[in-house]
Amino acid sequence: MNIIARIKFMPIYKKPLLQHHAFIKKACYTMGFFLLFCSGIYSQKQLNFDSLELVYIKGGQKEQDKLEILKNIIENSNDPDKILAYSDALITIAKAADSARYLFVGYLQRGNAQRIKSDLDHALNSYFDAAKIATRKGLVGATYVSIADVYSIMNNHPNAVDYYKKAITILKEEKDSTNMAAALYNLGDHYLRNNELDSALVYTKEAG
Repeated sequence: MNIIARIKFMPIYKKPLLQHHAFIKKACYTMGFFLLFCSGIYSQKQLNFDSLELVYIKGGQKEQDKLEILKNIIENSNDPDKILAYSDALITIAKAADSARYLFVGYLQRGNAQRIKSDLDHALNSYFDAAKIATRKGLVGATYVSIADVYSIMNNHPNAVDYYKKAITILKEEKDSTNMAAALYNLGDHYLRNNELDSALVYTKEAG
């Protein structure tokens, strides 16, 4: 599986709420099943996290195995403090192993955790560190989306627009339709929140 499909990026990609009565009625019918389904997913993720954490704490793994265990621990955790702690551990071991792949994951996930905790300045630093070593197809553009999202949250309009547009250019060249849609939609949403309605309409329509 391509690494880009296995890495958690955090775009603020939210479709507008639909107000049609039929949609609301359907949502009411399916909500019970949806909550049950999500509860099952959460329970499975927690089980995976607890099992992986026990394996890591027990120790004795080879370096490559330890890197993969840490990566999977992070991807199965919902606790930003745990993600932050294990990301730091992954970064330390990845540096010693000279593994750009795992170092990228460590910086990216550390940025995700810091962003959840509203530690936005440090989140930016982590995302920039990830972007510096993101050499594989799809990683640079998607990381720029994360950087732009943080600038948008910080109300830094020029930098948010700059990084969304950089991301869109890269993702178009790479024909990465999924992340490009996120970048286009997020830029449109950013323009909307800054009352630039014409620009907002252009980018949200292009996002589909």
